[in-house]
Parts: sequence; C-alpha cells; structure tokens
Amino acid sequence: MAQNTVEKGHICFFYRPKVGTEEVHNSDDVQRSYIVLIPYMVRPSVSEEPVLSCFQQANDDKKPESDKPIPGKIRIITIGKKKLPEIKFHVRSWAYVDKAFTDLDEIKEFVSGRKYQTKTRGERSLGSCRLLGKGVYNIVEHKGHTHLAYVLEFPEEPTEVQDDFNIKREGSYVISVKNPETTSPPKTGLPEYEKVTYPAHLKEKFAGRRFLSLSTTEFMDYDGAELLLIGAKDEIAEELGEAGEELEELSDFETKKITPLTAEDVIFKELNLERVVLPSEPLHGLWK
Repeated sequence: MAQNTVEKGHICFFYRPKVGTEEVHNSDDVQRSYIVLIPYMVRPSVSEEPVLSCFQQANDDKKPESDKPIPGKIRIITIGKKKLPEIKFHVRSWAYVDKAFTDLDEIKEFVSGRKYQTKTRGERSLGSCRLLGKGVYNIVEHKGHTHLAYVLEFPEEPTEVQDDFNIKREGSYVISVKNPETTSPPKTGLPEYEKVTYPAHLKEKFAGRRFLSLSTTEFMDYDGAELLLIGAKDEIAEELGEAGEELEELSDFETKKITPLTAEDVIFKELNLERVVLPSEPLHGLWK
C-alpha cells in the first residue's frame, strides 16, 4: 500500500430509473446515479499504519483493539446531476453520502425496487437500480489535496451507456468534504434536516474552512456527508505515481483471475446479491 494511499477497495456504479419509467433509453430517463465504495483497507491518517476497514472487520468478526472508531464503512454516494464530472475540462460536481453502513445486506435493501402510496397519484413504482460498472479504487493524498482514483474492471471498455454517465476506463477526481456548518450556493447542497452532524473530533478539523481534503475518510462514514468532486486526470499512473500504478496493477491482477463467463457471478457474490435484484444489462452496453 503506497504511503500516500488513505483507503482502497472495490467501487461500483449504479443508476435508478425515474419513478414509473419502464424502459430507460438514456440518462434523461434516470432518477439518480450512485457510486458505491466498499473499502477493505484504510489508513486512519497518512501518519498511521493501514487497518482493515470497519466493513471488513465486521465481516471477519474481528474485535477492535480500542474504543476508537474504525473508519471505512460501505458508502452509497449520490452523484449530483447524475453524471461524474467531466475530467477533460476539470468540471466540478456535488455529491453526498446517501447511506453508510457495515452490512452488505443493506445494499440489497437500497437497490431493490418497491411500491409506495401517494395522496395525489395513488400507488407509485420505484424501479430497482441497474449495475453500470465495477472496479477498484484508491483515495490518495497528492500535492496537498486528496484524489479519488478508480480503474474500471467490468466492462473492460466503457460502452455508450457508461459514456452517458462520464464513466471512463480510469479516472481521478480531486475530492473534498464540505463543512456542514457553512452555507451552500442557491439550489445546491442538502436541506438542513438532512445534513450530517459530525462528532467533535471531525468538526474541529474544519477550523472554519468550507471544504477540507480527506485526510481521513472517516468523514464519509456518516449519512449526509457532502462532497465536492473535480475532474483531474484520466491517466492515473501519470497523475498519482506509485499509488496510481498500484491501482492499475491491482485491476489487472483481479481481472486476470476472472474469465468473461464468470465475471458477473463474481460481482454478484461480492455484493451478496441475486441477479434478479440488480439488472446488469448496462455492463453489456444495453439500457435497461
């Protein structure tokens, strides 16, 4: 694990169709899109040694050595405007942690479709999420800020479906966390009642600043954490050096272990999901 790597793990991309939409033809038919981070190794800070993530320890039944919170929950992150920010033009995009948890079963609950009642329109149908892609990611400290970098494993090459969400073969984004006690520009950010309330040891790190780099990814372990993503580079080895090369090597290693016939089986096993719960046609360039 490169010294400047703060966290590493598996990354997935999902989208959910708009309410009542039976067929999706492009991102206009999509209600929301999501990044799912499933960490397996976390460095509580750059000065500390890596530890198993909170999620990994929960699944391995390992007892924490102290009462200090273990960082690294699974996070479902909602992407603002439904698309990753364009890397080439260093576009900015707002995002927030929709849910943070340690139990994989909560992914199933989140991605599943369901019906609900409204006063004006009666019963409404919310479709299940669709699987857009799966890969590996690193969160890396680099030149005074933090990058979220990923390499896509499945599909090996993005199709027009992934392109519509700006999901590339690999990418790097400057990632910052927003101070929930500062104001947001009009029509951006979460309403007050949905904003995160951080514990004192994280609050004090802001020291009055509006945004902060992820010196610890514990900031993302709370529902309602607001994030800023800025497109940085689509060549991660060039941008991030050792950490970027490490990520590309990990992707190559994992991909070589899996034949095309078993690739999706491995993804669903990792997510602890049945295929019927999470349609995967978008992995093959098909809208669903």
